[in-house]
Amino acid sequence: MKKELINEIKLMLFAALTGSICSLVFWLFLIVVKAGTTLLWEIIPSRIGIVGVKAYPLIICTAGGLIIGIFRKAFGDYPEDMMTVFGTIKKTG
Repeated sequence: MKKELINEIKLMLFAALTGSICSLVFWLFLIVVKAGTTLLWEIIPSRIGIVGVKAYPLIICTAGGLIIGIFRKAFGDYPEDMMTVFGTIKKTG
């Protein structure tokens, strides 16, 4: 009985630690996304003096599309769907 209680406490502590680490990583990711968004849509246009220029979103979105296209050309379709992954695992072990 005592060993089961100790195992349950260890499991709860491990779950709390894992959840805390995942939360921290996600929180840091959101901070980076907010900083990038602020940089891209507020700081850069104000520094180069094109605030209010209607072509800026078109330029940024076109550049983003080109980056995504280059990434896809270099690495292929990613992430793969589940059936493809299972097929690869089945073939290669």
